[in-house]
Amino acid sequence: APVVISGFQSGTSYKDTDLELVIGTQASLPSRYNCNWGTRYPNNIDPCVFYDEDGLLWMVYGSWSCGIWMLRLNPETGLRDYDVSYTLTGSGDGITVDPYFGKKIAGGYYVSGEAPYIEYIDGYYYLFVTYGGLAANGGYQMRVFRSENPDGPYTDSYHTGAVAIYDAARVNYGPDGTRKTDRGENIFGAYGDWGYQTVGDWAERSQGHNSVTVSNGQTFLVYHTRFQNRGEGHEVRVHQMFLNQDGWLCAAPFEYSGETVTDDQLAGNQQFSNEQLTGTYKLLIHTYNLDHANMQLALPVIVSLNADGTITGEASGTWSTQGGTSYITVRVNDIEYKGVVVEQTLEPTTEKAICLTAYAKSNGYTVWAYQLPEGYQNTVGATDDSSAYLGAFSTPLQLSDGQAAVFEFTNYSSKANNWNNWVACVSPGTAINTADLLIALRADRWENVQYSADGVSCNYNWTTFKDDMDGSKVVLTFRYLNGSITIRADITTAAGVPFYEEFTKAGISGAVTVYLSVDGSHLVVSKAEVTDASGVSAIMADGPRRAPCYNLSGQQVSTGYKGLVIESGRKHIQR
Repeated sequence: APVVISGFQSGTSYKDTDLELVIGTQASLPSRYNCNWGTRYPNNIDPCVFYDEDGLLWMVYGSWSCGIWMLRLNPETGLRDYDVSYTLTGSGDGITVDPYFGKKIAGGYYVSGEAPYIEYIDGYYYLFVTYGGLAANGGYQMRVFRSENPDGPYTDSYHTGAVAIYDAARVNYGPDGTRKTDRGENIFGAYGDWGYQTVGDWAERSQGHNSVTVSNGQTFLVYHTRFQNRGEGHEVRVHQMFLNQDGWLCAAPFEYSGETVTDDQLAGNQQFSNEQLTGTYKLLIHTYNLDHANMQLALPVIVSLNADGTITGEASGTWSTQGGTSYITVRVNDIEYKGVVVEQTLEPTTEKAICLTAYAKSNGYTVWAYQLPEGYQNTVGATDDSSAYLGAFSTPLQLSDGQAAVFEFTNYSSKANNWNNWVACVSPGTAINTADLLIALRADRWENVQYSADGVSCNYNWTTFKDDMDGSKVVLTFRYLNGSITIRADITTAAGVPFYEEFTKAGISGAVTVYLSVDGSHLVVSKAEVTDASGVSAIMADGPRRAPCYNLSGQQVSTGYKGLVIESGRKHIQR
């Protein structure tokens, strides 16, 4: 049977609904229901059913327009509890309690907001509402409010009163301050250039319509996301959430990957010392007012957390920890954020990183950061793949005869031409010098100094080459030995297909500088290191009688693993 019905002012007659069962027999439809439905009463969609801490069963529902409403349900039937009555409160479009629809707890006046979800966590009921439009450029974003009672009032940390309810029409998402977008915690929004997965066309946006579950002391946020340049297709993501010192939720910066840490453990144990926390980080602030129509993203900056408690780099501030706990307080650009420090996996790899997530009680912003691995390079080239040939470079490495340099990166391409990919460069001396190149090996089997494909070998599928290179994982080695430099690229496509490219140039002497560049592409470089050239060799992944192999994190890997491995105490490139 129906639980609650909307829109009976037109179409379906109220006589064919349960309206009179709730409010009594009516000679005609009450005048308050003859209205502009979108500004006064809800569209009955997106129900969330939950028990409160007193064992009462509730349904919160609605609505995109005209607010989020609540009703008590009968736990024996699952239908509305007809023994619970609601007294009309307010008038016109300002009605906040209706005898039929129940109690309004958020939105109203055709202000956006749908997909409500309420979860009780450690003393508070947390209300999640998704603002904006569902499309990739629609500004879909999750907001969080909380209350001590299941039916409100729901507020945030920087307003007073039932701030989740609106008292006038306005657009509550988008790029300008007049829209009054600053309500509710912005748990996170559209973002890119983050880790190894949320980059390029896979930057996340239009996240929302979430649910929340609490299990064994852990809280999880489940939502769907669209992507930066991939149309309206969507995928489901799960992030763990944590309570900060003030009892506000902070979402982990990366997908859940089996971590077992709980809020109690974070509150009672300092997982990482201050010394371990010092280092270089990517830091990303989730604010309001992004220009979603033009696909604007929140993007990270590079900062250092220094031993003296300062933050320097592309943002400035301070940081401190609370002894005996994993709580951290960071002040960035004069805004204070409180949160937690956790370890996470940088998907889709098995690499671990120290991460922090924190909430600004003063304005609803959230901040994420993760510690960059030793040798990490920032993104090379513009993420819109507009960088011209030799127009952007990785941090260079210097080599002498007998040494090797290994770069690991993800290659993203505009796919306009075969050459719109990475370029492996060698300059004489100890600095980048594009006017004096010894080697400029392109990804498409072409060497731009000799300007030919002579001596370059590969096993590419040229029919699918442009698609293969985009999003591929590359282990690229410069091996300088006995006066020759061999450049070897071991490539694994996004679909898991392996390829290689190799080129050797003899007659080299003295110190050289090796580095990566781009041409109509961009690279996300995860590692760059110098090793002994005689200690780096190529071995086949499926060779006989193999000893156990381990990745650089110390985890045993299968013989099908592609990349740098340690076998019998020696480092190899496994192909």
